[in-house]
Amino acid sequence: MGDAVDFRKQWDQWGWLLPALVIVVVFFRLLYGREAFCGSASEQCFREWVSALGGWAAVIAAIPTVYFLSKQIQSTADHARVNFRVNVRSNVNLAEAAIQSSIEIRFQIKEMRGKFDHASMPRTTQISVTKSVLVMIAEAIRRPVFSEFEAKIGLPDKITITTLTIYFDGQVTALERMMEVADLFPVEQFEAELHGSKRAIDYAENYAQSISEKASAYVADIERLGSLIR
Repeated sequence: MGDAVDFRKQWDQWGWLLPALVIVVVFFRLLYGREAFCGSASEQCFREWVSALGGWAAVIAAIPTVYFLSKQIQSTADHARVNFRVNVRSNVNLAEAAIQSSIEIRFQIKEMRGKFDHASMPRTTQISVTKSVLVMIAEAIRRPVFSEFEAKIGLPDKITITTLTIYFDGQVTALERMMEVADLFPVEQFEAELHGSKRAIDYAENYAQSISEKASAYVADIERLGSLIR
């Protein structure tokens, strides 16, 4: 990254050229006399020289200004490019972390699905086991990586982390209420209530899959634009 141009420093270093040029002209005027610079006595020496030198002086004065401005613009562009690369790299790291977390959640869900096959258990035990599974998965999906991914890179296709956590909290609350009157539910209603918890697990698995796909697509896009992060 280039350093910003210090105009004061550059003027202190090169600004002496302009008065030096004037001094040189005056010196040669005194050395060689009027005719070497002005021609015949009838000509307006001062006016002609001012007219001629005015344009050249403006050009000479503009050259360092244009140069310093171009350096300043280049420095600003380099600074912006480096900042952009840093931001892209940060987002790539976030996307890769989201992919890894999604893989872990889907593996966790796969391992826990077998715990729902407990029809022979007492109802209170079924509710307790189901609640434990929901709480464990809810903790996994509350990892900051998912909310950060949604905020910085993009939302998944069907459900957001906020909606998903609200649904999980609702299911956990419903199970806690069921625990108090578990034996009063008809079989069909009891199974329907537990099915809502299984549906929450499906939502979590679909969310993790969606995040993984979106994060993978983002990383692939950045890799195709590799010059942005080199």
